[in-house]
Amino acid sequence: MARLALAIAAIIVLPAAAAGRANTTIDINQKVTIDGTQVFSQGSGHANLNECAQFARAAVNDAARPNIEVCGTSTKVTVFLRNRCVDYHHYIEEIGTCNTGAPSTSCVTVGPSTVGWLQTAQSYMITHC
Repeated sequence: MARLALAIAAIIVLPAAAAGRANTTIDINQKVTIDGTQVFSQGSGHANLNECAQFARAAVNDAARPNIEVCGTSTKVTVFLRNRCVDYHHYIEEIGTCNTGAPSTSCVTVGPSTVGWLQTAQSYMITHC
C-alpha cells in the first residue's frame, strides 16, 4: 500500500517539476501582450504556452481590438476566427518574428488596423516557432 501511495505521489510531482524546468528555458525576451496586458512573459508566467485561449468578451465586442504584440525570436501567436482555436478557411494569422538570426528584442504588432478580420477573432494559441 505504501508503494502505491509513493508511485502516485511520483506521478503527480514529476510532471509539475518537468513543467517548471521547461519554463526556465524560455528567455526573458519572449513576451506576448494583448491589448496592453502581458499574457506570456517571465513576469506573467508561461502557463498559456500551447494552450488554446479565448479573447476577452470586451475585445471580441470592440472593432478596434485585439491588438497583439509578440516579442522575441522564438515565440508566435496564432489567431483564429473561430473559438477553440479551430481553423476556418483563410482566417488564421500567425504573429511573431520566428527568426533566431533577428535581434532578440524584435517585436511584431498586429491588430484590426493591419488585418481587418482580427476584429472578430475569438481565440489564440501561443507556441514556440
